[in-house]
Amino acid sequence: SRRADALRKRSHDDQNTGLIAEMLHTELGNLEETFSAERHEQILAAHALLTHAKHIYVVGLRSLFPAAYYFSYVCGMFLNNTTLLSGIGGSFADELRRIGPDGALVAFSYPPYAQDALRAVQFSRERGAQVVAITDSPVSPIAAPSDVLVVVRNSTPSLFPSVVPALAVSQTLAGLLVANSNEDSLREIANSEAQLKSFQVYIDKA
Repeated sequence: SRRADALRKRSHDDQNTGLIAEMLHTELGNLEETFSAERHEQILAAHALLTHAKHIYVVGLRSLFPAAYYFSYVCGMFLNNTTLLSGIGGSFADELRRIGPDGALVAFSYPPYAQDALRAVQFSRERGAQVVAITDSPVSPIAAPSDVLVVVRNSTPSLFPSVVPALAVSQTLAGLLVANSNEDSLREIANSEAQLKSFQVYIDKA
């Protein structure tokens, strides 16, 4: 509510263009820091961990659900070993039931940190699974239990912390997995395309 009040107290009219410019400037800074040279090692370590996981579970709750959903959706095009923890029908705990030492959890979490995201991380570690934490700080609650920590900057003048850097990391990890995939993955992508076409999911090009 304090952030919303600060936004409302800004003068309007020409100041709206100022807010747009500030949003752009801030997001560019977020991405530059998130993908700075020293962070490459974190992202590559996350990719290496996921490459060797037998099954990948993904969690991102509330405003970070889009980042988790994107990663799971793209991986589902060429992998058959990803599970998105959506919690549909109150089934959040059920979806993590089979995680074990050969599995990995990708967890997105920003302040205010969702309780269930932390529980998912803790449960995964108890089961011997590895954890990739994508979060805003080395002292985030999900940072210490993780095997690989990817720190993203999430500054914004808007209401919630920016989801853009988390989504960018999600896209990057998915892209790395595709780029380093084998022929089986290419066949899976072709099969996914054929299935979508048979359901006429998208409008045909004129």
